[in-house]
Amino acid sequence: MTDKPSVGRVFQEAKLIAQIALAREAPVHFPNPFLSTHSAMLHEAVAAMWADSSVQMRIIDDRRVLMHVYAVPVTKGVGVLLVWDLTPSIRIVSQYRESLAQVYKDMLHATTTGKMLLVEPEEVSDIVSGQTWSYSVTVRSAYDIEACRNLAAEQFQQAQLPPRWKLEFLLGVSEAVTNALKHANGGEFRLIRTERSWIAFMRDRGHGIDYAILPYSTILRGYSTKLSMGLGFSTMFRCLDRIYLCTSDQGVTLLLQKDTPAPAQHTA
Repeated sequence: MTDKPSVGRVFQEAKLIAQIALAREAPVHFPNPFLSTHSAMLHEAVAAMWADSSVQMRIIDDRRVLMHVYAVPVTKGVGVLLVWDLTPSIRIVSQYRESLAQVYKDMLHATTTGKMLLVEPEEVSDIVSGQTWSYSVTVRSAYDIEACRNLAAEQFQQAQLPPRWKLEFLLGVSEAVTNALKHANGGEFRLIRTERSWIAFMRDRGHGIDYAILPYSTILRGYSTKLSMGLGFSTMFRCLDRIYLCTSDQGVTLLLQKDTPAPAQHTA
């Protein structure tokens, strides 16, 4: 298991890139061109420092650049502006998260014999690229669970799929939509038909699944917390051929895949 970086290590990577002397009523000059682009916010922090005689902290989060700025009063008319570049810390945390994600990807793949795959957002796009959305439903309440099931059932009827196959897929749809409502107040459901399978796409509006509980919420039967998905995944494992799971602070996306049976199986 990858060691979690300590707070001390993260902040050791931070660099003090500017130390600007401040005097009341005197203009503030920024030696760093990048800081000049954020001068409005920095001037506001300095003004607040003089007004309150207190330390003011601001954050510059500009794409891949992260800086912490402190306006510190020293005496009644003297202060200092300190700018710390935390961008290297982003790299450390990012590397840790990538390593941790790979550990869980391997674990889920091994323990589910390849049935569950932990994927990144761009991989979700690759999986569904080039496919046509059959229909979509905005999930807001429990009434939408039946709407999603009915939508899928109508499409299955046209495809003349076997009853047991349809029942299993619809059960997986119910679990996915119910979980999105229970843990994230809903989201977006879509149904995709490919050449060899059907995919139920469910994206919620929550905060994702914490890696700390990911193995329990997806594999351990009966485990349930306010943030976990409880028994939902165990039901999905029985009913579906493959489950793609994407989790981030933007929410959870599930792709539930069930392969279309061969024509000879349609009598079941």
